[in-house]
Amino acid sequence: MVRDIENLIEGIAKSGDTYNHLLMENEYQNEQNKQIYKKYLLTRDGFTLLAMGFTGQKALKWKLKYIEAFNKMEKALKEIYHISETAIVNNVMAHLETRFFPEIDNRLSKYEENYRPTHANKISINSYIKEALGELQEIGEVNLVKQRVLLLLNAEAWQDIPYEKLIKNMHLIDESIKAVKNFRTKRQLSFIEE
Repeated sequence: MVRDIENLIEGIAKSGDTYNHLLMENEYQNEQNKQIYKKYLLTRDGFTLLAMGFTGQKALKWKLKYIEAFNKMEKALKEIYHISETAIVNNVMAHLETRFFPEIDNRLSKYEENYRPTHANKISINSYIKEALGELQEIGEVNLVKQRVLLLLNAEAWQDIPYEKLIKNMHLIDESIKAVKNFRTKRQLSFIEE
């Protein structure tokens, strides 16, 4: 086998190509006679190139067994890689979760406490109120709804209310619209009675 590999090296060298990506020369010591012998470590490509030169029925069986063994080894390596990659990702995520997530949650909570409605949010709320009051709305009803909601939320303006609190209490806007509409109906009835 060593002779075949050296013939392969010689053939590659004659053609002007390099072979160091195909094999690496090494040595080993025979346990029985303690002599040092030459050996070659072949890459997949180096082995394939060497095996292509073998002929005959025995060589064919040997090549097929090599292909089968290599495929099994490749599959095992892929599985090990996948398992170790998954384990690494899980380990990193667990570390991040225990170390950083509480801090992120804490920062997010502080942000939510301090985040106030934007100008666009305020315009959306006012548009919602106007639309809900309908075409029969009277002058000042939008302000009545707004003042009632602000009073219930212990604030003087929309920007005084943390955004999260405002979102959780949107039902107060609907209740206030309903209250203003009910008051409108009672006032209209009192005009009829006079």
